[in-house]
Amino acid sequence: MLEARGWALIKEVGMDREAFIARRLNNVVCLASPTGYTLLQLDTGIQTSLGLPISQTNDISSAKIRPCIVPVILEVKQIFVITSHSRAGTLGAFIQSDGEPTEKLLEWPAHPRSVVMDGPFILALLRNDTIEVHDLRTMRRVQQIPVDPEKQPRSLLRTQPNDNLITPPINPALQTAEYMLPFENDPDGSSVRQKSSDEENERIRSFYRPVDADFQSSLPICTILEYHREVAGLTFPTTASVAWDCIQAHDWSGAEIAIEKRDWNAQDRVVAVLLAISHMVACRFDAASRLLTRSKLDIRVIIDKYPEFRQYFRPVGVEMPKILADAWSRVPLIDEIIDTNLLMTYGSEIRGSEPIQQLRSRLLRRAEEMLKAIVANALTVGDDQLYHHVLLAVILRQDNANSYEELYPHAIACSASQVDKLLHEHHRYILYAAVLRQQNQYEEALRILCAVMDGELNDAVDTVTTQLIEQAIEQLESPASQIKFALWLAQHDIQRGFKLLCKADYSDADCDSILESLRKLDSRASEQLLEHIVFTEANQRPSQHMELGRRLISSILSDTDQLPSFTNKQVSFPEFLSQNVSHPQARSHIMLMILMQFSSVIDSNVMLGLLGDDVRLAFHRAVLHARLEHGKEALQVLALELKDAQSAENFCIEHGQVLSRRTALHLVSMTDLKVNLEMFNINSNLHTKPDQRYWLNTLLSLYLDQDSV
Repeated sequence: MLEARGWALIKEVGMDREAFIARRLNNVVCLASPTGYTLLQLDTGIQTSLGLPISQTNDISSAKIRPCIVPVILEVKQIFVITSHSRAGTLGAFIQSDGEPTEKLLEWPAHPRSVVMDGPFILALLRNDTIEVHDLRTMRRVQQIPVDPEKQPRSLLRTQPNDNLITPPINPALQTAEYMLPFENDPDGSSVRQKSSDEENERIRSFYRPVDADFQSSLPICTILEYHREVAGLTFPTTASVAWDCIQAHDWSGAEIAIEKRDWNAQDRVVAVLLAISHMVACRFDAASRLLTRSKLDIRVIIDKYPEFRQYFRPVGVEMPKILADAWSRVPLIDEIIDTNLLMTYGSEIRGSEPIQQLRSRLLRRAEEMLKAIVANALTVGDDQLYHHVLLAVILRQDNANSYEELYPHAIACSASQVDKLLHEHHRYILYAAVLRQQNQYEEALRILCAVMDGELNDAVDTVTTQLIEQAIEQLESPASQIKFALWLAQHDIQRGFKLLCKADYSDADCDSILESLRKLDSRASEQLLEHIVFTEANQRPSQHMELGRRLISSILSDTDQLPSFTNKQVSFPEFLSQNVSHPQARSHIMLMILMQFSSVIDSNVMLGLLGDDVRLAFHRAVLHARLEHGKEALQVLALELKDAQSAENFCIEHGQVLSRRTALHLVSMTDLKVNLEMFNINSNLHTKPDQRYWLNTLLSLYLDQDSV
């Protein structure tokens, strides 16, 4: 082995002593001896003789001197191409690294002086002074190159790719031009569609005229032709050049074969678009789709050919190679292409017949599938609103009944202004509302959802649910809007509407109006909301507090299911309520007691008048007397009228307060009542606080006075 530092012995492997040519491919060496070939495995040292002789005739002089071995990698397999001479010519056999032949075979009319591989081609310098080029992809001979015999050609040699050997270098840059999308002057394409059929036919035929372009460029030189006194480089045209020559000769299939490779450069992509155009104008949309998908052509210019879709997009210029700008500007609209092809194929006599219309619909569907495939592929490369918008438009046009789940990812990727017209045209209002919600336009989304539920808008596919509307209302930031839509929801689902009303902020709301609106829908819900507002809102309002007091008094006095008589003198009235908390009236008594004691806006004198003299409301009257600083009257009610000795003593201990904060909290904890705790910090004590001795003496005097009577 020869290294930069000199020779180095890596491994010794035995080989045929008569071998005089060796070619290596990875761990396998193919050896040529005067009569045959041998494969040598470098890792094991095993040698395998191949059954194909170098010469199949007795006249072996030429074959003995020039056997050829070319290592290639074909379809991921390690292959050696070896030659075998016969009277009829020379065969090129493809041998695998294990010695097994493949079904592939090359033939040359004369024996090669040398054989090399250059890209996908096998080049053979023959003794008849020609170079034959075979394409390994098709195994066909694609070119014969004559060689000047006077220069005495010797052999073909492989070299590293070299651009400097080309004089002058031919690699022209593609000129660019701006392709204007014709939206402004002809937004609906009507002027184009009004052309006569002859003009349409002429427009289609114009694609088969040659287009001026310079695609004559060469690949870097990899093969050298050795003469007696000089060398020459063999240049291969680029795939784009070959494809362009095929296009000029109207050999469309040859052009496609020429650009069949994994990676395309700019010229290859231009050729691919030109090929796609040839397929499009012939209504071969599947074939066009494959080419346009790989060509990376700006999607906007493709959309330009679909009148039903381009209406959704703004006019804009697109930079593209001049040859494409010229060619694409002559491409008719998709429906014109289809109509013209049908006219040219079937004539005008049956143009409007049902079979023709069905065929037209199928072709249009294929054209839409082409656009759909191109856009879907573009989305795998980069996420763009335009791609989602186009895909959404195509899907809806093909089937307006597509599921919400399929359309949702594309719809929310667009702005609301983009899909407004599209979704309204297809009556997909609920999907449009989802887009608005995604972009924080909650109130507008709710207007649409409400209109659908009220029947003002009819969605083509989806149905709106009260749960969906509830979720949308919860996203609103404005308390006024929350209350407005919650009242609307209560018309359709009183439970969901009431739940939202209980979550709302009523600081700046017109509570009387809200309660009245709810009362018209459900009086019980209105009463419950009034309780909620009174006991939870920090901003206390006299009208609501007084109204709740009236309702509670009326409920206690009119309810036929009364509490048991308060006869147990061992407990206080609040403790009595806690023992009977499961009774429906217990909750009303507790609410009224808390309202009387802790409301900062209630009119105690008015409420005292409403309570009257009924013994069932005696404790509540005592609360109001204490608030009005009528302590003696409060003790009289507790001790003498209600006969609640425990509460009377508690009044004295609590410095003249009938219902203490601690007792109120205990009662609330035993019910489902929700109360703002700040409420208990208001009016928790009398303005003046006589000491306990004073109140105990007062209570004692009341008892003594009663006994004397």
